[in-house]
Amino acid sequence: MSSNQGKISRRRVLQGLGAATGLGLVDNYAKAVEKFASRPLPQNLDYIIVGSGAGGGPLAVNLAKAGFRVLVLEAGGAEKNMNIVTPGLHANSTEDKGLMWNYLVNHYKDKDQQKRDTKYVENSLGKGIWYPRAKTLGGCTAHNAMITVYPNRHIFDEIASMSDDSTWSADNMRNYFMRLERNRYIDSAAKARRTGHGKNGWLSTERSKTFSIFAKDSRLIGYLQGVKELNDGPGDAFINKDANSKYAIKIGEEKGYRVPMAVNSGRRSGVREHLLNSLEKYPNNLFIRTHAHVTKVLFEDGTNNAIGVEYVERKPSNSLFTWAGDKVKRRALAKKETILAGGAFNSPQLLMLSGIGPADHLRSMGITPRVDLPGVGENLQDKYEVTVVSELVEDIRLIKECTFGELPDPCLSRYLVDPAGSAYGHNGVLLGFRRKSDPSLPAPDLFIFGIPGDFRGYYPGYSKSIGTHKNRITWAVLRGQNGNRAGTVRLKSKDPFAAPEIDFNYFEEGTPGWKNDLNAMYKGVEFARNVHRGRREVRKEIWPGSKVQGEAALKEHIRNEAWGHHASCSNKLGATRSNGERDDDMAVLDHKFRVNGVNNLRVVDASSFPKMPGLFIATPIYMISEKASDVILQDARKG
Repeated sequence: MSSNQGKISRRRVLQGLGAATGLGLVDNYAKAVEKFASRPLPQNLDYIIVGSGAGGGPLAVNLAKAGFRVLVLEAGGAEKNMNIVTPGLHANSTEDKGLMWNYLVNHYKDKDQQKRDTKYVENSLGKGIWYPRAKTLGGCTAHNAMITVYPNRHIFDEIASMSDDSTWSADNMRNYFMRLERNRYIDSAAKARRTGHGKNGWLSTERSKTFSIFAKDSRLIGYLQGVKELNDGPGDAFINKDANSKYAIKIGEEKGYRVPMAVNSGRRSGVREHLLNSLEKYPNNLFIRTHAHVTKVLFEDGTNNAIGVEYVERKPSNSLFTWAGDKVKRRALAKKETILAGGAFNSPQLLMLSGIGPADHLRSMGITPRVDLPGVGENLQDKYEVTVVSELVEDIRLIKECTFGELPDPCLSRYLVDPAGSAYGHNGVLLGFRRKSDPSLPAPDLFIFGIPGDFRGYYPGYSKSIGTHKNRITWAVLRGQNGNRAGTVRLKSKDPFAAPEIDFNYFEEGTPGWKNDLNAMYKGVEFARNVHRGRREVRKEIWPGSKVQGEAALKEHIRNEAWGHHASCSNKLGATRSNGERDDDMAVLDHKFRVNGVNNLRVVDASSFPKMPGLFIATPIYMISEKASDVILQDARKG
């Protein structure tokens, strides 16, 4: 490209940015936060919600809509950010210094095994595997890949059976999905009812058009046809299949789909937008404080009645749990309840900092136990994910000119003119396939999806590496429900600004199902390899590569390179009998999200599940957030 062409492209981008501001493409929501942040908090708050992500955000809006005064405390900010708004730049948003917590986690206790992972790092933050987490309004819904895939049904039926609460049944939980979704492909209420989709919810969903854009490249038509026939047969038009149809979910259908995503006309749709739009609707009921790091739950003297939280207002810097400027310590009190929604890492951390957790561990940290709940921080789970990367004979036209935000960026210029019709208006997921690793399973446990580019997991700098080579394509293999439940979250100290110790204990031998996990991933990777084998459009496999052959070698590669980013289950709910006794001593919550042994305190987030809800985590968290809204409102009316 000549220097003159570069100047023209840069000018087009700058002009487009100006136009985008008027169109609402650039994230101006920070202005809404600033507008409301100066308002004094009312003295009579009803609910305090710690965390503004998939669990806390929808819940806060529902409670405010019902007429209650709700305060949301978010440790991050609400900066305007093109990386958040633009679907095609979602990888950038995970490494945006203004948006990320730099967590390092352990996949293995064995240090030698840990170091076999090519993603392993040692830096000023410590040693381990970098784990993407967002410090911003909307939590990780502001930087995720927007994949909106319905969870496996059986997790909800299992909770219903365990708790003897039919409202947890899969059929009833489907109603919450319909309530929160606004499917842009549904053109009538009758059709919405037949397919089990919503029309009027807050989460806008649509099927990715990446496949359609990709298919315009005539050189790849043969490749796409081969993928289609391999997975669905020559007569099956899988690109028109509905991945989230209630019928497909109910029968555990193994099919290929254009993957649903949380996008509205080329812009991210999520909790962040839902919260800030609701500030305008419920200005007297919904309050948000950003840069508000909660340090502990407060209790009424001499009781286990939660009455609010203590938090510190302080702008975070670009490093993990380091802060800039003077800190101001504050207290917020709730007449009714305090609800933790900080996610699988921070909610158990906050419970333990407040004296709720394994008593011996708390004492070792210098914290006086208030309630001995040994299950806090236990049962941590995550999906496993591994990729297969191949080099194509020619560059992919879809991304050939894309620089992913580095100006000049022709793809960004086109996005600003036509968001929905451009490559950046979508999350980049080409196709997705639900599959069972074992025919006896009640539902598909594998999700295998393709994306243009070279993606091998999360490590510092990964977002720059994905699009460096324009002739590579990745198939990701994800196991959405694992047997291994050996992960833990523990305090490193009683300092609330210190990251907790996070150990996933991958493929932990001796835990139920660990061999099934490894076998399932092996079968999934073999399937992904078959997508590429023998295709004339493919030059060679880059990752794992031709040197990794045979079952033993491939399983060793999986053990070394697997990762996850959907942590859950570290404050699991369980059944509580009418006399108050628990069926499971390791249960932290009852089936109404209430913390055992404490009054007026609940947890509603990814940590609440007893086991992973299957496939991708955002959608089931949205669903339990909607359910928790009903449960809390019912209790409020009784009170």
